[in-house]
Amino acid sequence: MKGLKSKIITTIWDETGIRLHPRDFQITTADHMLSLKLWGVELISKKYQSEKSLDSDEFAEDLLTELFDEYYDFREKIIEVKKEDLTNQYLEKIKSEVSEYLKKNKVGVAMIDSLDYEFIDAAGTKGNKITDDWGFPTFGLRITDFESVDYFYTIDVLKEPTVIDVEVISAGLLKLVR
Repeated sequence: MKGLKSKIITTIWDETGIRLHPRDFQITTADHMLSLKLWGVELISKKYQSEKSLDSDEFAEDLLTELFDEYYDFREKIIEVKKEDLTNQYLEKIKSEVSEYLKKNKVGVAMIDSLDYEFIDAAGTKGNKITDDWGFPTFGLRITDFESVDYFYTIDVLKEPTVIDVEVISAGLLKLVR
């Protein structure tokens, strides 16, 4: 399986410019079905003949062809899955801690409740245009009330472990809501 992951990672790098790591993928096999997951999200499942066939170049090529056929823009799929991964891992905790910080600093409940939290790529923020369709875009946490507050906190998703400084987020947001 190590060879299969390596081929997948190399092909994704060549085709999208996104460098992934073996830890990002999970490959499971059961009942002659292989399941390929990226950050816990299943991308594809494929039937295989035998355990030995999993190590063949032909199987890897077939799997990669099916994967890229399944997703018209595989780079966008990877970005979508990464946003989902960030949301599942961090969003509720961040929202809770930022809300508590704002309450302690006497921000009105109505304002706190109006805030929307979302992980996005920087192309989704004001003034940023999509300039490159290669590699990972800049990711971040956007907090907005869709009217007067629009805060963006940049996150380096390639850094392991992911660093999200809730104190910096809270202080930056506080400046905007006051």
